[in-house]
Amino acid sequence: MNIMFLSCKQVTELVEKKQLVGLSTIESMRFRLHVVMCAACKSYERQSLLIEQALKRMIQVSRSDKDAAQLHPDTKLKILEKIKTSK
Repeated sequence: MNIMFLSCKQVTELVEKKQLVGLSTIESMRFRLHVVMCAACKSYERQSLLIEQALKRMIQVSRSDKDAAQLHPDTKLKILEKIKTSK
């Protein structure tokens, strides 16, 4: 295979690398050249980006739910005081 042209397998690896650490200038040029000509790899890149964004949103929601579930220390004390006085 020509040195400038990547296989679809190589491009899928670069899609993931691009999201994680970025591509070198040469990798980026070779990547773009392939994606312009290959509808399957272009679609794979879009799908991979959507999955990455969905996972980031899920993590953010999970973290915000965890924070929301924790009571402020003052609130905990007030609840404990009410429990003690109700006995």
